[in-house]
Amino acid sequence: MSTGTSGGAGRVAAIRLPVAVDRVSPSGRGGWWRASLDLDLARSAPYTATARSAGAARGELAEAVSGALLRQAQRPVVVIGGGDGYTGCVHLILAESYGWVVHAIRDGRAAGSWHSDHNRADLLRQVLDHVGGTPAVVRL
Repeated sequence: MSTGTSGGAGRVAAIRLPVAVDRVSPSGRGGWWRASLDLDLARSAPYTATARSAGAARGELAEAVSGALLRQAQRPVVVIGGGDGYTGCVHLILAESYGWVVHAIRDGRAAGSWHSDHNRADLLRQVLDHVGGTPAVVRL
């Protein structure tokens, strides 16, 4: 995880976290391994990754946690209104541990949501294309 620059060179911070690695389906060829890390006790499931080796499972887990932390560092975006049919709508673009989610609210009620692996800027562009008109965009 990059923590900034010093004289043009990036500094890297390492954090040791307790990771559980378990063999989940043993077989003659090594089976599958799952690495898990529970960073948020309020979540129903910890961060997990499954791979053919314990090392690969740890590596995939690190990628999953890294992506989640990068998304959490970005603030939510609110899109208010839009073209015809969207004047009473609000779209919230929020970071989740597994990707980005867009919540659509129409006339004060949840109208739907969708999840995406796209980055926040791409999702904002998709919402703006969808609602049309000239909505207000607020970055919280």
